[in-house]
Amino acid sequence: MQPQLKGVQTIFSTGGAFAALLQDGSVATWGDPDYGGDSSSVQLQLNKVKTIFSNDFAFAALKQDGSVVTWGMGWSGGDSSAVQSQLTHVKQIFNTYSAFAALKQDGSVVTWGYNQQGGDSSSVQPQLNNVQTIFCNASNCAALKQDSSVVTWGGNTSGWNNSVQPPLKGVQTIFSTVSAFAALLQDGSVVTWGNDPYGGNSSSVQPQLNNVQTISSHVSAFAALKQDGNVVTWGYDPYGGDSSSVQSQLKSVQSIFSTGNAFAALKQDGSVVTWGSNPHGGDSSSVHSLLSNVQTIFNTNLAFAALKQDGSVVTWGRSSDGGDSSSVQSQLNKVQTIFSTLSAFAALLEPQ
Repeated sequence: MQPQLKGVQTIFSTGGAFAALLQDGSVATWGDPDYGGDSSSVQLQLNKVKTIFSNDFAFAALKQDGSVVTWGMGWSGGDSSAVQSQLTHVKQIFNTYSAFAALKQDGSVVTWGYNQQGGDSSSVQPQLNNVQTIFCNASNCAALKQDSSVVTWGGNTSGWNNSVQPPLKGVQTIFSTVSAFAALLQDGSVVTWGNDPYGGNSSSVQPQLNNVQTISSHVSAFAALKQDGNVVTWGYDPYGGDSSSVQSQLKSVQSIFSTGNAFAALKQDGSVVTWGSNPHGGDSSSVHSLLSNVQTIFNTNLAFAALKQDGSVVTWGRSSDGGDSSSVQSQLNKVQTIFSTLSAFAALLEPQ
């Protein structure tokens, strides 16, 4: 990579490398070669690129003609030679940690990468038609079809649990933790499956899962926001699956945000309620008095940043992940919006 790369349209990343999509449709990469930082083997094919997708170890470039070019760790999807002839007329690509799933214009699906993390969909391939969209977690994928039914494949936790048997129909959309799924049905009810402790088993709160508006999730827990502004949680208790300590406050909630281990609910009056892992954003008591007139909330992996109506910012959570903004607090005014990486925040200020 050149010291100053120009004409950049946008940038994508794996766990250890970057890929810049240039305005002319070409691609520049840098970083650890094992993570896709070296694209020299496919560089001649990286032209007329529309967008780029990535997992932990590999990149997949979707070209304007619907074809796909991959590079990075071969077993993780960097080598798509086994399915290359099928990678035509692709409209979108989805990923687990180490595999890809391409949704084609005709509603069919092509998968490649690590077999145990969604790279092998052969067991359900006859059912993968008329697919509308795909949802993936760490090692499993769930395809939502045009008829609102669902097809799943991937690792050991992708199977239906005892309380849920296929076919699942009437699905509106799907949410996930690292190893479980929650399907929001068109009637406002919820069906879950996957790893029980990570949210696959919602039996303890099932009677409450009705009239659900949307669902938020992080690594190991779900939080369902109901039409009446109430919240129902399940999953790993210490990380937010159990919200009993703040349940009386979870009324008139407008939206829910999450770090990797905690939740933050923004209420209609601009106040905030947090729960989950205390060091990772679940405990906001140190800034509670400042959390009023909040407009929206942003997050890194283990910290939150609340943007207030007056353009000021309040942060909490793990200090090394952006939870401590004291060194720049005097500059955090007239903030327009906030961007984040896994462990840092950047505030865009209003023009002077």
